[in-house]
Amino acid sequence: MKQKFRVLVVGVGDMGSSHALGYSQLPGYDIAGFVVASNTSRAEKLAGDLGLSIPIYTDFYKAMKEIKPEVVSINTYT
Repeated sequence: MKQKFRVLVVGVGDMGSSHALGYSQLPGYDIAGFVVASNTSRAEKLAGDLGLSIPIYTDFYKAMKEIKPEVVSINTYT
């Protein structure tokens, strides 16, 4: 079996939540963590809704260092 790609989702607003839902339904991808600016409650709810037990970070660099994702989905304001 092929190794799954670890996905780090940055931002869990409408777009980030949509991306997380999409990745959660794709074979070959595992959501490995969320990064949020400060308030983790929305990320905690989203993780629960998707049946995920994953870390939630407020520090992007720490998340990158600890998770070492193959895919980063960036969903922040431009």
